[in-house]
Amino acid sequence: IDLVYTLAAYTYGPLLGFFFFGLLTKYGVKDKLMPYVAIASPILCYLLDYFSKSIFGFGFGFSILIMNGLITFLLMFIFRQERN
Repeated sequence: IDLVYTLAAYTYGPLLGFFFFGLLTKYGVKDKLMPYVAIASPILCYLLDYFSKSIFGFGFGFSILIMNGLITFLLMFIFRQERN
């Protein structure tokens, strides 16, 4: 069951970030870059969790979903554009 929750955290994190970006901002995004954001965010979260465990002895556990959504939101904010 832990594996299912971990996989869900990595797959639903970008969806969470996309949802909150659309809900909380009035910006548009560069559509061609969003698949790369959706792939880069879980990879960055995995690397963050791996190095956090090896350096500090701390793993994010199930809160990786929140980190994944936050990284997706921040990447979308970086690649934003004004709505017309």
